[in-house]
Amino acid sequence: MFQGDPSAGSTYHGTFVPDPYRALEATESARTRVFLNAQQRATEAFLARSPHRDAIRRRLAELWRRRTMSPPLRAGNQWIHMLEDGTRNQAQVVRSDRPCGDGALLLDPTTFAADGSAAVTSLSCSRDGALLALAVARKGSDWREIRVVEVASGTLRDDVVRFVKFSSPEWLADGSGFFYLRYPEPAEGKALHAVNQAPRYCLHRLGTQQQDDVTVWADPDHPERAADGRVSDDGKQLVLEVSSGTDSRNRVALVDLVEGKPSAPRPLVDELRASYVFLGNDGPTLYFLTGDGAPRGRVVALDSSKPGPAITRVPESTDTLAAARLVADRLVLVYLHDAYHVVKTCMLDGSAVRTVALPEVGSVGALTGA
Repeated sequence: MFQGDPSAGSTYHGTFVPDPYRALEATESARTRVFLNAQQRATEAFLARSPHRDAIRRRLAELWRRRTMSPPLRAGNQWIHMLEDGTRNQAQVVRSDRPCGDGALLLDPTTFAADGSAAVTSLSCSRDGALLALAVARKGSDWREIRVVEVASGTLRDDVVRFVKFSSPEWLADGSGFFYLRYPEPAEGKALHAVNQAPRYCLHRLGTQQQDDVTVWADPDHPERAADGRVSDDGKQLVLEVSSGTDSRNRVALVDLVEGKPSAPRPLVDELRASYVFLGNDGPTLYFLTGDGAPRGRVVALDSSKPGPAITRVPESTDTLAAARLVADRLVLVYLHDAYHVVKTCMLDGSAVRTVALPEVGSVGALTGA
């Protein structure tokens, strides 16, 4: 048994909320380890007595052997995705000449941990398809380590970027480096339960040390704020979405990239009114999916070269606009209709709407395209 502490807890708006087992959040402490080991022994003893254990194991093994893969990423004339066949602890990174092909092994997560405790959680290709940045999580932690693989050879480069959370690598247009969000290095023994604040959005140049990375955005006066970014289709700007905690609303800032060198951020949407998700650009015109003035979502255009009101391109409809993406000269739109997804496309001005036929009724997990 784990003896709780009745005095442990927090006060919210004048009301004390008890949390007697908060000490269990210290996952590396001796008390927690003793408790977990005891729970493991009790579980094993219970399962050992069950006459159905073998049948349950066989059925679970059948379910785990189900083949799954992530949405494919274009890498030059190849496609890259994560493939799980149910026989390994983690999904492998494979490359193929077809979007849904099994392909050849590009990287096995056991490269980072032989015991299978490391997982690749996200992939990001450079625009020429030569390099793949991947985020690695160890033992289920939220902390990520970014590594870079040469797609043609499968060689793992020496670049190592640590202390990353809630961010995927975003490449410069020329593939010379990538942006990422990092937090301060946690104190010894505090990595898994310390409060993470005051992050910085940084630029890492390939072949350099992380300590030399350039800070592109930081807001030390508001340590709860964080930023995520995407480089515009023409490579001339970095569009930053700045949010606070779990608030779905965000601000938008622009960073000019002259010969890959970032300028100081300048505001584009500085009022915290709604969510603004960057979809892509057509020259200086930036497209966003937003709930601003449209609870079910709309697509708007903003001019990055001069301030002005947002212009509606795809108006709010009776269905919720759940996701969108700009691909080539089209907007791809995912609507939630009667509890399932419907995919539509239209021109950048919102005209020529057509519905994309899907194999069956279901949900769309991600949009990729080039």
